[in-house]
Amino acid sequence: MPSLVPGQEPLVWVSGQTASVSPARVVVVEGGGSRAIVHRLAEGTTKFFVLHQGRFESMPDSDALLVHRGTPVCAETLLDGRRLVGLRVFFGAACGPRS
Repeated sequence: MPSLVPGQEPLVWVSGQTASVSPARVVVVEGGGSRAIVHRLAEGTTKFFVLHQGRFESMPDSDALLVHRGTPVCAETLLDGRRLVGLRVFFGAACGPRS
């Protein structure tokens, strides 16, 4: 569970492997086998990145739909009640960005 700081958004990092990517959500299988559903924001607001030559590069929404099942993924999300809402999704590494 994320720690909440008064006045700040409840930020949650979700890490694991992709189970599926659709126009509405990204399903992540976490280390223990549990599934986390990361809901995508409308109008391309959820941003996608791919690890390329040791750096994360921007990825078009259409390319995100082509990501293979089992690809390492890390998603920066906001917790909206019990719903995870994706802000940035990083494919190719099961950890957050370094920069």
